[in-house]
Amino acid sequence: MSSRHYSFEEHPEHETSISMPSHGITSIDSNVKRLVGLQCLNLRSNRLRILPIEIGELWNLQELDLSWNKLRQLPADIKRLKSLQRLYISFNKLRVLPCEIVELWNLQELYASYNRLESLPAEIGNLKNLTKLYLRSNVLRSLPDGIGELISIQGLDLSWNKLRSLSAEIGKLKSLQELYASYNRLESLPVEIGNLKNLTKLFLRSNVLRSLPDEIETLNKLQQLILSDNKLDAL
Repeated sequence: MSSRHYSFEEHPEHETSISMPSHGITSIDSNVKRLVGLQCLNLRSNRLRILPIEIGELWNLQELDLSWNKLRQLPADIKRLKSLQRLYISFNKLRVLPCEIVELWNLQELYASYNRLESLPAEIGNLKNLTKLYLRSNVLRSLPDGIGELISIQGLDLSWNKLRSLSAEIGKLKSLQELYASYNRLESLPVEIGNLKNLTKLFLRSNVLRSLPDEIETLNKLQQLILSDNKLDAL
């Protein structure tokens, strides 16, 4: 397929929203930095393989949608997007998230499902305003201890990874309402899961759980508990 380089030279500097989904774009020009007033940039469903470092100069950007592309990495300069609240990078080919991503202090929602992520940045817990973290269908084998510092997290999707255990640190997520961890290799749950007093949904289908901690019975707000296809003898 032919490549298509996209230039933003025809867009006014103070344009606040640009939506260019499904345009076959393979690369974008460095002149994107002109768009100092941009708040929303939608480039989903293109063929982007790389981003220019100048993307980091969009200081007012609040929402960036790069899902359904061919990205293998994100530039470290993404850390300069201090106004960013929502980042969509699902359905790419990312193996790692740049450690600089933890400097996006205002980030509230991070969607990174259907990539090839093998690990998360150790300092992921710096994202104190993050409420949604979606990591479905990657190749994560473990979570950093810093995961327990995500004090605002309400929704966490870890389904379809290669996790064998959940860190006790997960018990620190006092705001967590929905935890999805189906289709992993979990053999047990930490007793600290009983600290998740706001949990309403706990999905653990298709793991290798043989027992559950008694503390799970203290989750009084739990509305949905999915445990099918495990190795549980009895509940």
